[in-house]
Amino acid sequence: MNRYLTYSGMNENNKELLAAKMRLLIHPLKKALSLKNVRPGFGKEKVIKLISLYDEYSKINGNDKQALELTESIISNYIDFQKQYDVDLSFIPEKFFTSHSDKSITGAINIDKCDFDKLYNFESIANSRHSIRSFAGGKMDRDKFIKGV
Repeated sequence: MNRYLTYSGMNENNKELLAAKMRLLIHPLKKALSLKNVRPGFGKEKVIKLISLYDEYSKINGNDKQALELTESIISNYIDFQKQYDVDLSFIPEKFFTSHSDKSITGAINIDKCDFDKLYNFESIANSRHSIRSFAGGKMDRDKFIKGV
């Protein structure tokens, strides 16, 4: 029974479980930051829990470096977003304000239709990991549609 408890999801110190919990909190924050009309101050409880898991994971020397980098990146992007609205961020430890994490790991790219047409074509988007959250109204060129399908 001890062996089961040591390696199962019931063990709160299981490194893989902690990394999975971190990813489960990162996803909704990442999704929210990619949307157009996000409420300033959103996600505070999730960020507090994520920071707690991050600290716990760091203490037990979790070996999933990506989970740590994703956490640092999403919190950094969260800070940048909330600063635009003068939201109180005193609940976030100073180490996340001075973090040099790669924000692009979990960041959203905002471009308008003119820039989009210049920079991207359907094939490059279809083959990338970017997703589109908002669509312009209007008709679509039939040839472009056929080529995309």
